[in-house]
Amino acid sequence: MIHARVRLKTQSNQVLALLAAIAAAIPACHRRPPGPTLTFVHPNGLSLTLPEVLDGRSFLVDRTATGFSVRHAGSYRLVDSLIVDLRPGAGPPGALPRARTIGGRKIHYAVAESEGTAGSGGPEYELSAWERARAGYIVYAAREQTEWDPDFSLAWTVIEGLTPPP
Repeated sequence: MIHARVRLKTQSNQVLALLAAIAAAIPACHRRPPGPTLTFVHPNGLSLTLPEVLDGRSFLVDRTATGFSVRHAGSYRLVDSLIVDLRPGAGPPGALPRARTIGGRKIHYAVAESEGTAGSGGPEYELSAWERARAGYIVYAAREQTEWDPDFSLAWTVIEGLTPPP
């Protein structure tokens, strides 16, 4: 009986060690991969540095009046895009239920799900996020369409690569 308890305790410790290793690896999934990068600077002071390639795909970055529009190049069937806007004021009205710290910056966010169009590749998910900036606040609106749980790798990569205005 004692041997059985010891074996179970050892197996439990092994499972806990495995779970700890997985938990430690998850943030690495959202770290910017090493390699060549591209930097985009907006007249309002936003600066965006992205890897040339993420998940085997390059990016299309357009400058908007208040920030950037980013999407994976060649992404026609599945939606995968992000809008970044610098807005004046203290922050958007209403609280977002979740928060994540990236590079010392606190990002408030929520994820909503909606039905994709028929035959389009699964439901669509929208990530709404914001962070405080010296000149106001930055709003992120990302869309991703997938038949699985969304990971918003494009959005988190852009958020990590964004430098708010000085």
